[in-house]
Amino acid sequence: MGTATRVFVDNYEAYPGIFRVSFDSGDVRAAVVLTRPQVEQLRSCVTDSLARDDAVKRRYRQA
Repeated sequence: MGTATRVFVDNYEAYPGIFRVSFDSGDVRAAVVLTRPQVEQLRSCVTDSLARDDAVKRRYRQA
């Protein structure tokens, strides 16, 4: 988890609604092709995770 990882989401102009999500940590590289509903679901999961993380940080600051 200490490795800087780059994450990219690119759309394919020739194929509307199709996206390529790429991950690159320097040691490991991967890519996956997703549809728009899958990208929206991923975005929702990330938003939820960030909100939970913010709540934990607030609890630690209050303690």
